[in-house]
Amino acid sequence: MHLWAGSLEVVVGQKFKHKRGLAKASGVKDLARVFAAAIAVSIVMVVLVLMIYWIQSILEFPKHFPAAILTLLRAV
Repeated sequence: MHLWAGSLEVVVGQKFKHKRGLAKASGVKDLARVFAAAIAVSIVMVVLVLMIYWIQSILEFPKHFPAAILTLLRAV
């Protein structure tokens, strides 16, 4: 009986250690997900800023186009 109780203690102890290991791994996975989400949000923000800059430059292009033509004609 004493031998069986000892082996039960070992089995229960291993189960708790395994669960603690899973909890630590889960915490690392959650942290990795948070960092991945932060990086994804940062990339989306950079893309949006670049798109806004690109659209703004396209909208301002006609304003600068006549000035560029006049500058080229004066140089000739």
